[in-house]
Amino acid sequence: MVLSKKIKNNGGFTLLEILIALVVFVLGSVSIWSLFAVAINTYNESLDYQTASLFAETIITDFEDVVFVKGVILRSSYSSDDKDFFDYRKNFRGYKYQIKWVDLGSDALLIKLTIFYQRRGVEREFKFRTVLYRTMNIRGH
Repeated sequence: MVLSKKIKNNGGFTLLEILIALVVFVLGSVSIWSLFAVAINTYNESLDYQTASLFAETIITDFEDVVFVKGVILRSSYSSDDKDFFDYRKNFRGYKYQIKWVDLGSDALLIKLTIFYQRRGVEREFKFRTVLYRTMNIRGH
C-alpha cells in the first residue's frame, strides 16, 4: 500500500492574505481617526466663534444702552483692561475685547469690536463691525 495522500486545501488564509487585510484595516482606521480629529477641531472653532459672537452681542447691547439710552459721553476706545467700563470677566473667562467707535453723525455710530481669546497657547481674535442708529420710539400713535 502506498501512503500517498494528497493534501487537500481546506480553505484557510495564507500569511500574505492576512498581512494585506491587516494593512487595509490599519489604513482605514488611521483615516477614520484623522476625520475625528478634524471634527473635534471644527467643533472647537465653532464653539469659540459662537462664544465670541455672544460676547460681542452683549458688549454692543451694553454699549448702546450707555451711549444712547443714558446719554453718556464715552472715549473713542475701550478695552477689557479698562476698569471704568464693562467688566465681563465673570461671564466670559479667557475672553478680552477692544471696542472703538466713530461718530457718523445723524445719531449713528460705527462700532469696531475685536474679541481676543487663546486656543492652545496662541492668541486669536474675531473682528465685528456694526452701525448703531438711535431710533425714536413714538408711543400713542
